[in-house]
Amino acid sequence: MNSTDSVSSTKPKTALGKCLLVDDLSENLVALRALLSSEPVEVLTASSGTEALELLLKHDFALALIDVQMPEMDGFELAELMRGSAKTHQIPIIFVTAGVRDRERIFKAYEAGAVDFLFKPLEPQIVRSKIRVFLELHQQKNLLEQQGEALKKAIQTRDEFLSIASHELKTPLTSLKLQLQMLSRYFDEKRLDTLPPERLQKMLTTSNRQVLNLNELIDDLLDVSRMTNGKLSLRPSEMDLSELVQEVLERFAEQLRLARCTLDYSGEPGILGTWDRQRIEQVIVNLVSNALKYGAGSNLNIRVKRDERHANSPSALLIVRDGGIGIAKNKIEQIFDRFERAVSGSSIGGLGLGLYISRQIVTAHSGTIEVQSELNKGSTFTVTLPLAGNLGIPSISQ
Repeated sequence: MNSTDSVSSTKPKTALGKCLLVDDLSENLVALRALLSSEPVEVLTASSGTEALELLLKHDFALALIDVQMPEMDGFELAELMRGSAKTHQIPIIFVTAGVRDRERIFKAYEAGAVDFLFKPLEPQIVRSKIRVFLELHQQKNLLEQQGEALKKAIQTRDEFLSIASHELKTPLTSLKLQLQMLSRYFDEKRLDTLPPERLQKMLTTSNRQVLNLNELIDDLLDVSRMTNGKLSLRPSEMDLSELVQEVLERFAEQLRLARCTLDYSGEPGILGTWDRQRIEQVIVNLVSNALKYGAGSNLNIRVKRDERHANSPSALLIVRDGGIGIAKNKIEQIFDRFERAVSGSSIGGLGLGLYISRQIVTAHSGTIEVQSELNKGSTFTVTLPLAGNLGIPSISQ
């Protein structure tokens, strides 16, 4: 019997797993296949131990029903080979035989790694019940493995985040500590009056900036916590998107100068929509900050306009384009995840939360945020916001 033909003819639409039938007699395989035809299992067959081993290397089986008496390689020998392989050693084996009920043979089967031993003629209901049990166990095993992988990834993400967070939080704290130590030294030595006013002003400005940085980091962490728990609140009201973008860009004038970026801004007037002003401002700030961080020394191009693509659902477009380092193709889908950054390492600061938070806010407004990027040529982020529509989440008090 051709095992390849067997595979294609016994795969139900809702198979919960695969079962391997091994018997040197084709009529026995046909009978077993018919017995299992009503079960949610994909049946593959082999007429010898060698064929079975080939299938075992290619497929993930929930169960194997193996005939004991076969030429060349009997069922016990096949079971021993399965137990010696990392890929197959956990597959449950049920031996099937037409031989006499022999205690020695039964013990030998269990020693070979069998979980059960059935004698012919088989009781259809018993066989089906056993198959269902092992299919359910297989599904549970797969689920546990998936959960284990997810937990492993979550732990890795947490550890990476803690490393980044400790670095990012220490940076402003170190600066604050230095400023305070210097002031304390002047105070202890009764030399405060010798401190030049301009130097004192610079120290205070630096300290204030570091406090603001700390506050922003903490706000980002709180936002992520609220979003994770579904407790982010929206307070929508009518607002002009172009006006808000212009206000934000005016506040970024000094950062633009320090980043050596030129600004090319164009905003259509009177783009009114019903949005949460504070949250949309947060998105704009995140995108502009991101562009300055990764596009230092380049031209920053920002557009605000109506979306003419969908006349029946009027929307606004916010487009932020930089000429910076760009994003690798394999990172594009990940940059909206928590704690992800466009580049690895600590050469560019940040918790990797800005784009995650931005997407959550935009999605909550029933909008979308997309990115197009090319390494060493820059990135373009496009935010689409319905001018009026259903908000994605209810307003929940914080």
